[in-house]
Amino acid sequence: MFAPSHHRLFLLACCLMAANVQAQDWSAAGYTPSAYSPQGPVTQATYGPPPGYGVPYSAGPMYSPPHGYGPPQGSPQVTTELVPDAYDSFHNIFYDNDSRLDLYIREVAQGTWMRLEYLNYNISGPQSVPLGVPLQDVEDPTQPFEITGTDDTTILFAKVPRVQGVSLDSLDGIRGSFGIPVTKHAWIEGSAWGLTKATSSIATDALPFTGPLGNGAFGQDPIRLLATTLYDNGSAGSRILIYDQEFTSAVRTAVWSGEVNMVYNLITPQDGLRLQPLVGYRHLQFTDELQFGGSFSNISDLDTGAAVTTDPISNNIQSRANNVQDGVHLGFRSEIVGGWLTLGVEPKFGLSSNRTSATVRTDNLREAFIDPRTANPPDVRLFSLTDPTTITTSSRTELSPSFDLGVYAKLQVNEWLKLKVGYNLLWLGRLSTAENNIYYNDDGDTTDDASNTPGVVVQQTRFTDRVIDGFSIGGEILLP
Repeated sequence: MFAPSHHRLFLLACCLMAANVQAQDWSAAGYTPSAYSPQGPVTQATYGPPPGYGVPYSAGPMYSPPHGYGPPQGSPQVTTELVPDAYDSFHNIFYDNDSRLDLYIREVAQGTWMRLEYLNYNISGPQSVPLGVPLQDVEDPTQPFEITGTDDTTILFAKVPRVQGVSLDSLDGIRGSFGIPVTKHAWIEGSAWGLTKATSSIATDALPFTGPLGNGAFGQDPIRLLATTLYDNGSAGSRILIYDQEFTSAVRTAVWSGEVNMVYNLITPQDGLRLQPLVGYRHLQFTDELQFGGSFSNISDLDTGAAVTTDPISNNIQSRANNVQDGVHLGFRSEIVGGWLTLGVEPKFGLSSNRTSATVRTDNLREAFIDPRTANPPDVRLFSLTDPTTITTSSRTELSPSFDLGVYAKLQVNEWLKLKVGYNLLWLGRLSTAENNIYYNDDGDTTDDASNTPGVVVQQTRFTDRVIDGFSIGGEILLP
């Protein structure tokens, strides 16, 4: 048995022996690495203890070649390199996913939205203007007035129609909109919308009148004739275009518009009140048409005792007005956001340059024409004045104001879809309209059968307004 002091000495000796083995120099023991042959292929050098060394190689430390060791001078160099991944290399040659441009595009795409809506709109009807002018002794020819037949005893009642009873309601349409953020607090919005072409007719007394024993209101004979009254060279006269077989009319209206707005976030909390001023540009086209006319067959017996013709004569007057507006508008959008429901209102005030063009066309204007106060009995000139087709036009530019009000509600369906219902009212001021562009005039010729000079009914331009309003429903998609 060893004493404790002997144990300590034994342990110290073992440590010193281990230190000597750790520090053994392989080169001092005569070891040289495998020879490198410059004539043959490169061979892997093997390193290990010299032959006869008693300690296994695996028990020793990792060998490090001496300083300065390397292949002989003039030997070919062996180079190794890690081959890069081919997919990543080619994927990033032309496009950097982390570039500033890519990040900006992704931010813009994430805030972009698109919306498509169905429209059901109404257009206010044209003004209730008469299709004629006052006569010399008839201030309001839209009320029944007397016309004496050719026998100078038969009394017939005539009346000038008004533009009334026109219905331009429940017009189908579509509107597409988009929004693209340009900064953190502003974005660009655009929209375009249009309505189907609206067509309606004017409400008038029925023709032909075939019941001469019937009574009208208050015992008065019913209307036997419809008429278009004319000036006599610009002054109130007695010249009348007459219809007793048929009277037809059509009012047609078409409108479409597109706009671009810059919207700025003034107050934009996650929930609560939002306030967003906006400024924009709008292009709008509004087209209005009025066409009317009729035929005379003597079914009214105006030409007393004459037979009813089987080939009625007819005339036609057509007026068309076109408005092309380009201008700016200012407004704001105010929203109340409450989780899944958003309520908003958006008023805009605009001022536009309105380029108007107007055309009036007449065909066979005075084929059924009387001047009942130039002769006794009246001079009924039928089948004689064959006026040619006459077209008159004019154009001008005006400043036209507008007001656009929209109220809406949005329902958040999920992260990328919203449903929207809304109501819009658009007021357009100083428009050129078809019913206001006709000047009912005659050149005064009643002495022969020569055709009238061009421009019996010439165009004049007066301005009025229109209101377009209605409801919309659609969906809005937010790009992910």
